[in-house]
Order: sequence, then structure tokens, then C-alpha cells
Amino acid sequence: MIDRPSRPNDAMEAPETLPESPHRQKPNWRSRALLLAFVAVAAVLLVRIATRGVDGLPSIGGEPRELRLSMLDGSTLALEEARGKVVALDFWATWCPPCVESMPILDKVGRELEAKGVVTVAVNRDDLEPERRAALVRRFLDRHDLAGLKVALDDGVAAGAFSVRALPTLVVLGRDGRVAAAHLGSMPEDELRDLLTRVADQGG
Repeated sequence: MIDRPSRPNDAMEAPETLPESPHRQKPNWRSRALLLAFVAVAAVLLVRIATRGVDGLPSIGGEPRELRLSMLDGSTLALEEARGKVVALDFWATWCPPCVESMPILDKVGRELEAKGVVTVAVNRDDLEPERRAALVRRFLDRHDLAGLKVALDDGVAAGAFSVRALPTLVVLGRDGRVAAAHLGSMPEDELRDLLTRVADQGG
């Protein structure tokens, strides 16, 4: 906590009361109109936050177009074919410290909830040519003992489909394929577990 610097001894003290200015006027209609405009803008922003979260997050309930993820192991994951499961897409990059912190949590929670029909995918956004990026991600997984983590290599299509503009961003699809939850930034293990469990239980 930064203390406010003390006032110099020679600083002038303001008088306890100020004389009433003959030109002083009460707030007029313009001031009231500005206040009402400010309240209206704030209300619009609150509604937008409630429906979209913040900029860079998809709309809750939104259904992305048919999307196929290119996996690190060479396979393809079609989100349309994953209907009936809860799919957690964690957009990340190796250069992003909060992302690096999130990966072991995603892997652990994903393994725990696999029996409930939860699929967790780390969607990599490192901007490198395909071969170099694949090698970089494999080294990352080996270094952090995450060999079993499902990783997709996104060329921007998936990020664009879900309006992802910052990392890490978590997008959770319910069993119906629609966006059930979205979160910007890292998430503690217990919160991620509770979130995915809640979405999984909603779908039966």
C-alpha cells in the first residue's frame, strides 16, 4: 500500500467554507441528460457482458459451424461427431505463462471426468510453420509429463469460430454441441472440475 505524501508545511490550507458564488447555478437539464446517457450506456454494457461475457468470448448457447480439429497425433476431431459428450477446448500457446500453468490442470481434470463423457482438448495457437510447431508442442508435452493430453493444432479457424482473441481461453461445449460456458484466463483446478461436472450433469 502506498501512503499518500504529507502536505508541505508551507502549503495553503483550503478554507473550511467557501463563499457562495453569485454565478453558481444548480445542475441544469444538460447535466441530467448526460447522466441519463451514461446510465443508459452502462446498462447496455451490462447486458452485453451478461450475454457475451467479455470481448473475445463466444455467446453462451451459440452453436459453431461444422468444425474439424487437426490433432497433434495426425487424427482429426470433428466436433459434430462429439455430440453427446462435453468438450472442453482450452486455447493456449507455449509462450503464455498462464497457459503453461493450465495444461497440467486440464490434463488431470480431463482424466478424472472422462468416465462422465468429458473430452478435454488443448488447442494450440503457437504461430509457427506446421512441422516446427508440432515439434515444439511435443517437446513441451514431454518436458511437462503431459504425453496423454489431447492437443489440436489450430491455424486460426477454431479460434475464429469461437471469437477467441486472448490466451488462455476455455470454451466448453455441452452435450448438444452448443457453448455451455466460456472463461478468459487461467482457472484453478477445483473451479475447472466444478464447471465441467456441472455441464456434464446438465446433459444427463
